[in-house]
Amino acid sequence: MLVIRGFGWQPYADGVHDRVSADLRDRVLVVVGDFDCSGEDIERDWVARTGRWSRAERVLLTYDQGRAYELPATEGKQGDPR
Repeated sequence: MLVIRGFGWQPYADGVHDRVSADLRDRVLVVVGDFDCSGEDIERDWVARTGRWSRAERVLLTYDQGRAYELPATEGKQGDPR
């Protein structure tokens, strides 16, 4: 299992790819992040750059949780292009 938070430096992502590729067990990518555009893009970016995951699991806040608990929408991060 690999837990990520934030966008990764490419040499680090390459190392993760190599390490994950060499392991034949189920490979689970755990994404710790907010439900916002950047949080979703971080997951997409890691899956695209490192690949080879059996599945990706998002923890903390998901879209469905926000709806189920009727959480209020908030402004995005100032200056974030996503």
